[in-house]
Amino acid sequence: MLETVAITTKQLIEKMDKVGDQPLGLGNAADLAGKSRTFDFTFEYMDFIFAVKATAENRKTRMRFHANLGHIPFTSENAKCRSNTIGIVNLAGTMLGGKVHVSAEQRIMLAEEFWYDEPLTPTLLMSKTVLLLINAKPYLMLLAESVNIPVKRRQFGSGQAAA
Repeated sequence: MLETVAITTKQLIEKMDKVGDQPLGLGNAADLAGKSRTFDFTFEYMDFIFAVKATAENRKTRMRFHANLGHIPFTSENAKCRSNTIGIVNLAGTMLGGKVHVSAEQRIMLAEEFWYDEPLTPTLLMSKTVLLLINAKPYLMLLAESVNIPVKRRQFGSGQAAA
């Protein structure tokens, strides 16, 4: 195992010497490390679940974002929250370009796909993810007050006696 790591590191250093001051790029580094050119990850932001899939294709990058933004409350649970949620979803769909929709199961979903004329790099991956979150944050803040959020943090020590 250590020998493989040493060989990979040596190849990476040799490649860096060959390219000089030019950036090596994630594609080349991924090839040297034996990794694929597809990167998938999930994360939680404001108790909402996001998934990102990025693929490098001919010096271009395709990125797909999906998010579970919770369920619309039933009228019997809270009619006001249901009405507010539907209004927020409609506004978010309009402002974010129709990328927010409600499934048949009343689940609020965000789906977005981008193509960039740039190679896939960690900087591109993170900056585009953050840009999407910045654009969606006002709607996420509003939704957090009205929907059944997919992830709720457990709070320990909030007045409960220890066992």
